Amino acid sequence: PLVFRAALLRGLDARGRSDVGSAGRVVARASGERLYATGDAADAVFVVISGALRVVELERRGAAARVSERVVRGFEVTGEEAVLGPSAVRHADAFAVGASEIAEIPFVVLERALVRAGGQDLLEKTVRAARRRLLERRLEASGLLEGLDDTSRGELLDLAVVRAHERGEIVARPTDPATSGATPTTAMR
Repeated sequence: PLVFRAALLRGLDARGRSDVGSAGRVVARASGERLYATGDAADAVFVVISGALRVVELERRGAAARVSERVVRGFEVTGEEAVLGPSAVRHADAFAVGASEIAEIPFVVLERALVRAGGQDLLEKTVRAARRRLLERRLEASGLLEGLDDTSRGELLDLAVVRAHERGEIVARPTDPATSGATPTTAMR
């Protein structure tokens, strides 16, 4: 199938292709029809097979906000938030540009297939990039990056650590020394 032309899927072995093909599905969208919306569960990645998607996201920088748009075309991937785990949510809206066919691939299946096929490096790189983008958006929305130049922003993002916490888990106590700060990066569904 054409979907395996996507860079993220090229390294899959025959079994991985079979698993992804069995678990995934192809969805058709008419021009302007929404594929996903901000706040939707992010449990799959999407590969554009034909047509294109317009991905629209509200980006915040401190008190200011702007709309960011990008177009995802043939065999490019969107929906990378899925790499962030089972409680991840979409941070953008995606709409078809013209009649489009898109492969929807459950991330847990893709992750298993990539690891088994030796694609651990590609998977780790994808996860790191998605986490960094999400962290940058959250720090911008909180105002913590306001006034920083690009070098300082990059250094702060390089030093930041993303930690997962269970619902109800204590993240910090009032008596803990103030050696770091925390900001939520995903909301629970």
